[in-house]
Amino acid sequence: MQSEQPTTSGPRRRVLVVDDEESFCRYMARLVDGLGYSVMTSTRLNPADFADLNGADLIFVDMMMPGTDGIQALDILSRNQVKSSIVLMSGLHGEVLTTAETIAKKSGLRVLGMLKKPFRTDDVRRILENERDELRRPARQSLSSDINIEDIAEGLERGEFDAYLQPIVDLSTSQTVGYEALARWRSERFTLLLPGRFIAVAARHGLLPRITQQILSRALGYAVQLRDRAMVSKVSVNVGAEDLLDNDLPEKLAEMMAAHNLAPHTLTIELTESSAAANELRMLGILARLRLKGFELAIDDYGTSYSGLDRLSTIPFTVLKIDMRFISAMMTNMNARTIVESSLALARRLNMKTVAEGIETEAQLTMLKNMGCDRGQGYFFAIPMELQKLLVWSQRAATDRRIDNWAGFNSLLPFS
Repeated sequence: MQSEQPTTSGPRRRVLVVDDEESFCRYMARLVDGLGYSVMTSTRLNPADFADLNGADLIFVDMMMPGTDGIQALDILSRNQVKSSIVLMSGLHGEVLTTAETIAKKSGLRVLGMLKKPFRTDDVRRILENERDELRRPARQSLSSDINIEDIAEGLERGEFDAYLQPIVDLSTSQTVGYEALARWRSERFTLLLPGRFIAVAARHGLLPRITQQILSRALGYAVQLRDRAMVSKVSVNVGAEDLLDNDLPEKLAEMMAAHNLAPHTLTIELTESSAAANELRMLGILARLRLKGFELAIDDYGTSYSGLDRLSTIPFTVLKIDMRFISAMMTNMNARTIVESSLALARRLNMKTVAEGIETEAQLTMLKNMGCDRGQGYFFAIPMELQKLLVWSQRAATDRRIDNWAGFNSLLPFS
């Protein structure tokens, strides 16, 4: 391991560059140091250096080094439980890099991006900007077994499940056109919990429909408050397969909308592509009846299941939502970009509106606009928020309609 480059002011985040070409290491050291990071370089992955590897915040690793190919390198990093963020570099075909990225992620490594040689200074700058953005995000809550069915049942009885609203933005006009209602549990015992902590437990014990009902009720109540402020009041709510086996669901939803004096078209029912029902025929009939009553239907997480095309051909969806993993990868992964482009073209031919999920950078936004995507949501615009914070966000958005400024004032709002 070669010596660390000197820093000019205070502690900086540490980058390790691993490449068998010393001239390339020197080039990357100058480049990364100039972008505000301290730099270490190495021409090999040496097991004796794993303490230094784990001391790095970010590792740029070449996929083709003498004696160790890229897949072996990833295996070494994984077996030694390296926690640093990884950037894969290679002159190989993009498809090979894509496969390497998949292997790395499935091995538990944190892949921040890929660089296909030769690359530009701006490509490295973008990777480092993404790394800084990751630091500003709230830490993900780990999936935990400390949540049990009794906790969830008590939470339901106390009415602790809430809907946080994330704006959906028209990419051509910069106008907010609706909100996705995302489940949050304001637990008396656990504070604020994200769905990953409780949805699977609730589903196993048949409590998911009750959670959906509580989230839907909250979302419609918020929609009324938004409407009364002359704001956009369209909301989207995720509904599971178990809900869609309830023959009375169309009538129940219609009654709820009437009670809130809301038109059916202001509610979009989102069905995840991977959800499956024991009785597909009954589910199909219920979805058709929902459309007949005027509700919008969205296929969520499109592209993540084998059944997507079959469902598009049989279910009367009006909205196609492209999964965030493709949006995240499309800047560097040609396959992901092709999937996004093809999905958008397919939706246009089917007369469906398109929503890109998980937009986090201006570059992603620009690419999606050029591809003709209709709408988007993600941290670039706004985080999911409780109603009062959403009202603050909306007021600021109303005074500055330029999307490129939204990320700036969005960062002033605390994560929830």
